[in-house]
Amino acid sequence: MFAKLGLVILIVLFGASLFVAGTMAPDNIAGPVRETGKSIASWFSGNDTKQTDSPHQDGSTIITYSSLIPAAGSSENQNYGIQIGLYATQKETDAEALLLTANNYDFKEIQVRDKLNIERYLLIAGPFPTLSLAQFQQQRLPQVLGLSVPLNILLFPQ
Repeated sequence: MFAKLGLVILIVLFGASLFVAGTMAPDNIAGPVRETGKSIASWFSGNDTKQTDSPHQDGSTIITYSSLIPAAGSSENQNYGIQIGLYATQKETDAEALLLTANNYDFKEIQVRDKLNIERYLLIAGPFPTLSLAQFQQQRLPQVLGLSVPLNILLFPQ
């Protein structure tokens, strides 16, 4: 019983000391932590500001991942793709692309920026001219590639 009480007291003291340290932190430390916290909180609440496509240092444009998500009731006049994966490195993307090539699928590798403003590499199969064809391939591709996760339908980037 005393051990449990001691543990509770330690947890309360630890929490209180972190609170005091956080409130007394100098601005050069607290400022970046506050901004990161706001960014994460807005991402979880869904109130983040809309990001726009931005230029990369080599002059190419990095598009935002959210711009590829089709809206409900999207027009059939668009090309669709199947997201195979979103990778941290180009090397991972290339390894997965070999599977698509071996199975005679067209694909595109593009650099995208996610909600947390992190650049990733998107591997997308397609283009598929209709949503119904994309939905058919959405069911077929995991079996062909040996994947156990469902795949997302995205708008195929131009």
